[in-house]
Amino acid sequence: MTIADWSLFISIGSVVVVLIVGLMAYKAVKEGVRDQNLLTLARDIQSDSQRKARGVVYELGKRRASEAIDVIAWSDTELDAVERTCQLFQLALFMEERKMVPKNSISEPWADAIERCWVVAFSHIAKRQSLEGFNLWVDRRVHDEPDRGQH
Repeated sequence: MTIADWSLFISIGSVVVVLIVGLMAYKAVKEGVRDQNLLTLARDIQSDSQRKARGVVYELGKRRASEAIDVIAWSDTELDAVERTCQLFQLALFMEERKMVPKNSISEPWADAIERCWVVAFSHIAKRQSLEGFNLWVDRRVHDEPDRGQH
């Protein structure tokens, strides 16, 4: 091999090494951003105001089934709690779906809370969807009306 051949070989090898290091750095930064997103989201989900809002939704779920379904009977505070809870969980699931947080980092540990809120909020969500004319707060994994007898 001539010096020119060696030079070309070293140049190509250097480019490959730079590309590999660049891809590894990109992956590390991407994972760091996803982890930071998850920490921020977890902080928001566990905030006092969100915990209180979920508590209101859970209390609505403890009422007789027909009472909890009757959105008209809910106070403004209860409606606000349902909307805030739905919006945060929808954002969290959207972020998970778009791989902005690690896979299943929301849907698995929060599955029970999401389901409990979905059961209570379904009639309100359906009403808002019909008024707004688009799929508001739709978890693409849940398409049917929930079974209210389970909770």
